[in-house]
Amino acid sequence: MEALVRQLKDVDEKLAELEERAAVLKNNLEVKKAEKCKPFYARRFEIISGKSKPNDSELEGFADGSPEEAGNEGTYTGIPYFWLTVLRNQDTVSEHISKRDEDALQYLEDIRCCKPSDTKALGGFRVEFHFSSNPYFSQKVLWKQICVADNLSPQGMQAADIADTHCTVNWKDGMNLTFRAVDKKKDKDAKKAKKGKKGNPLTSGSDGVKLKPCASFFSLFTPTMEALQNEMDFAEDPTAARLGLTALREKAQARAEKTAAIHFEILGALRQEVIPKAASIFSTGSLHEPVTGGSHEAGYDDDDEFEVVSAAEQSVDTLPLPVRKRLHAVQTLQSRAAAECMTCAADAFRDLCALDTERQQLFDKRTAALSTSPPEKAEEKSTAIPRFWLLALKARLRSVPWT
Repeated sequence: MEALVRQLKDVDEKLAELEERAAVLKNNLEVKKAEKCKPFYARRFEIISGKSKPNDSELEGFADGSPEEAGNEGTYTGIPYFWLTVLRNQDTVSEHISKRDEDALQYLEDIRCCKPSDTKALGGFRVEFHFSSNPYFSQKVLWKQICVADNLSPQGMQAADIADTHCTVNWKDGMNLTFRAVDKKKDKDAKKAKKGKKGNPLTSGSDGVKLKPCASFFSLFTPTMEALQNEMDFAEDPTAARLGLTALREKAQARAEKTAAIHFEILGALRQEVIPKAASIFSTGSLHEPVTGGSHEAGYDDDDEFEVVSAAEQSVDTLPLPVRKRLHAVQTLQSRAAAECMTCAADAFRDLCALDTERQQLFDKRTAALSTSPPEKAEEKSTAIPRFWLLALKARLRSVPWT
């Protein structure tokens, strides 16, 4: 059995080497694709923001509208609410956008993805949100960065393999969308009601308001794993154990892992779906209609529940002619960027296929080793590993935090 174990370990080491080579190839592919797409995305930003008009090449194949529409070409600038509409039409991202977030996201001008400049990790990427001047926060750019460790364990990616950093949002007074104002008295009475106690009638006032955390898309820029590590370290302290606070670690760990998984999922959707396919996503759902007066008001909100945004009943065909022209140009740029990415992928496909062939050969070698026939005589020692795959699966399930 010792010889078999050594043989299996040798296969695992060779598989790990193949995974490292594949990671390098995929990283190089992502870098090439990003460089190829950069000019198309820069041009897309100019058209969406209204800084530039589409040229004849970008409008090739566009069907002109009526003469009346053509006369209003100069009354529109860019594509209004483009990125807000895209985010609301993308299933993964829209689940985390509340109605209170809409007003701030109306000022979103562009979303970009790049490799972090301060890390050499192959699995890292940075998503940037570019805003125009707005009444919510002072920055023009908000960013979130994810880094994944290059050398993952045999059990796959663990929570500790993901490191995230982000900017600090400089919220203007009273405009922090990650908190909501509630009446202190009402909140206290609500807690009493849950315990079966009778509360007093609601009394409100400027000094009776407090802030409570609430669900928001902008929670993406709040701490996750790193900040909660302090709680986990404290819970492991002997003093904490004597005080009966060891449960803090489990709660903090669960909360950190859940938050990190959600943020990782959102950023992955932005990188793989929203940015490269923005024009298609914009055109496949309902469009945004502005709400006069805004939805972020002073005071407190009676509704404790997270309310997902809902799109207005408006289609692309109802857009004004100049906006439809710009959308057609953006779709053209998206197609050209996708074609460049396909060319890059074709160059890397051959090398990745060769690695897959080597990987399959190692899998076959491991299967043959584990398929050793049992001994024919009772006195002979077995060379098999009992319940190998069952034990491997159990170890895998125990190691994945969000399983």
